[in-house]
Amino acid sequence: MFLKCLTRAHTGDRLKAEVKIMKRLALPIILILALVLVTAFTYQDTFGYIGAFSSASFNRNIVSVGVQDPVLDEFVVEPEYGGFRYILLNIGRLDFMTAGVTQRYDERMTESGIEHEFYLADGGHDFSTWSDGLHTFVLNIFGAESDA
Repeated sequence: MFLKCLTRAHTGDRLKAEVKIMKRLALPIILILALVLVTAFTYQDTFGYIGAFSSASFNRNIVSVGVQDPVLDEFVVEPEYGGFRYILLNIGRLDFMTAGVTQRYDERMTESGIEHEFYLADGGHDFSTWSDGLHTFVLNIFGAESDA
């Protein structure tokens, strides 16, 4: 199986071009970038898996969880696309930058009945947390090590 992984470098016109190509080729897509939740919930017909590692929205909140204007009105799964196969929200116990936001995203998804996993890793807003979260993400989308 070929998988395309979109990263931080895939933004704006480049993201749109990559999504168009992958849709045409019917490729499974894994999305890992800064605005992962906005992108995935906007392009639900394209993405089946979401890995949000210390997710943040930079200048604006993704949904209304604070005083800033939201990018999306709410986390809504469009039924015509069949929902997401797996969503992981990952932060570190000591993450001082995005922990509160990610926890509120977890609460909003739970309230909306969106199946997802909230994974609290040891560490802070750093590579060890994201590496641990990525390991958990991969095991959940490809199967546990013991299944190999």
